[in-house]
Amino acid sequence: MKTKTMINYIFLLAFILMLTVSAYNFGMFNDNFISSQDTNFTKLIESYHKQKKPIVFFAYSENVRYCVTNLPKIKDLSKKYEDSVGFIVINTENSSGMDFANLNNIKVVPSFLFFNNKGGRQKLLQGYVELGELESEINLLLTLGGKE
Repeated sequence: MKTKTMINYIFLLAFILMLTVSAYNFGMFNDNFISSQDTNFTKLIESYHKQKKPIVFFAYSENVRYCVTNLPKIKDLSKKYEDSVGFIVINTENSSGMDFANLNNIKVVPSFLFFNNKGGRQKLLQGYVELGELESEINLLLTLGGKE
C-alpha cells in the first residue's frame, strides 16, 4: 500500500510540475501560499514533501465571485498554518487547470483537495465551504496525516 501511495504522489507531483495555470493576482504570495504559476512552485512541492507537510489545493475560477473573495482568506489560513501545512492555488479556467480538476474529480469550484504528509489524497470538499469547516478539515488532516 505504501508503494501505491508513493506512486500516486509521484504521479500527482509530475502532473503538478507540468501545470502552467495562473492565480488571481491579489498581491504577493507568502512562502507558504503559492500559485502553480510561481517560479518557486516545483521547489515548494518538493519542500513540502521533504518536510512531510500535508498540502491543501484550492481549485478556483476567476469568474466565480466566491472563489475570488476567498483567496485572501485562504492566504490568511496559509499564514496561520505555515509551519505545518502547504497551500497551493489552481486556476481551473485554462486547460492545465481543467486537466488537474478532471484528474482529481473536481466538478465545481471552489474546491479544496487535501493530501496528507505522505502524498495520499485524504478528502475533497466541493462548493461553498465555511471557513470554520475548512479549518476543522485542516486540523483533522494534521491530526490524522500531518507532520510526524
